Amino acid sequence: MVGPSEVKRIAALARIEMDPAKVEDFGRQLGKILDFVSSLDDLDVTDVPPMMHASSGDDVFREDEVGPCLDRAKALMNAADHNDEQIRVPKTV
Repeated sequence: MVGPSEVKRIAALARIEMDPAKVEDFGRQLGKILDFVSSLDDLDVTDVPPMMHASSGDDVFREDEVGPCLDRAKALMNAADHNDEQIRVPKTV
């Protein structure tokens, strides 16, 4: 169990308002969490390579392939403002 003073200190560091009636409950819960985490020290990880990320980092994107595109007239058909070649949009700075 984590003591009341430690729970209050952690709450202050996290800028969490702690209800005084719940300090003991949080201390008990934090103690259980810390006990679980310390149980991980018993695992044998000698053959487990260190890793930087949870994913392997493999590229999962497909290759770019040229495909059919819209005809220019169809693309400009629903544009609010356009000339014969481009869609006109308001200037943004």
